Amino acid sequence: TSDEKGSASPAVTSWANIAKVPANPLPSADKSYAATAASPVARQLQLNSVQLDWILWQRGEAVLNQHIFVVHVNPDEYEKEFFVFAVNSELTEMIAQAHGAVGLQHITKGKLEQMDIPHFPLQEQRRIVERISDGLVRLDEMKHERISATEEAKALRNAALDSKFSEIAGPKVSLRDVVSIESRLVDPRTSEFSSMLHIGGANIENGTGTLVDLQTAADEGLISGKFVFSPEDVIYSKIRPKLRKVVRPNFVGLCSADSYPLRPNPTRLDRDFLFY
Repeated sequence: TSDEKGSASPAVTSWANIAKVPANPLPSADKSYAATAASPVARQLQLNSVQLDWILWQRGEAVLNQHIFVVHVNPDEYEKEFFVFAVNSELTEMIAQAHGAVGLQHITKGKLEQMDIPHFPLQEQRRIVERISDGLVRLDEMKHERISATEEAKALRNAALDSKFSEIAGPKVSLRDVVSIESRLVDPRTSEFSSMLHIGGANIENGTGTLVDLQTAADEGLISGKFVFSPEDVIYSKIRPKLRKVVRPNFVGLCSADSYPLRPNPTRLDRDFLFY
């Protein structure tokens, strides 16, 4: 924003000059802090690596864990909304300042207060907040439009399939006569299988057969028995069948025991026909 035509270049100030983290926690066993309405609050999530973000608390008085900062901003120097955006713009530096064991990384109050953040006149801060807020609203609209379009595409695809198969005339056979389950349950912790990709129900998009977010059995830390599948199979998730979670893998891997790796008889049933 500072590079836009007509925008002044920001000064740089230590945030200790314009904001304050309360020094003393509430007198309670868990060392919680109090947050009041419209206070910027830092959320620190300890998920193997440090993750920080800032929000503007809007829900009245509350009690916070000691790993969450509440900040009082000097209103003569900073708009609270701009302060949140300005500090979030420095998250990379904050994460670099974090220390502690893996899973317990955090940034200290002292390190936080030593950081420099951009500083504009209040009028310019308000203008920047308005521009950013408008942009975020548009991003939300685009996200919802994309979700709606995706859901509509799924519905049209399923309707087209239902219509086409309802038009097919001819004899019907029992699935057991043209399909078999050749796989066996295996231990995903063994060296033979731990490096294989795993397909669970959550990895199959409903209604499309698209695979998402695949990981190996070792990466997922799997311990219960899984089926081995091959490119000859069609995997059908038997949990909540209305979701239509079916996929045609093009690799050898593992699938959840809540799925069936169906292998069509190649002399009687085409694999793609079985998938649809």
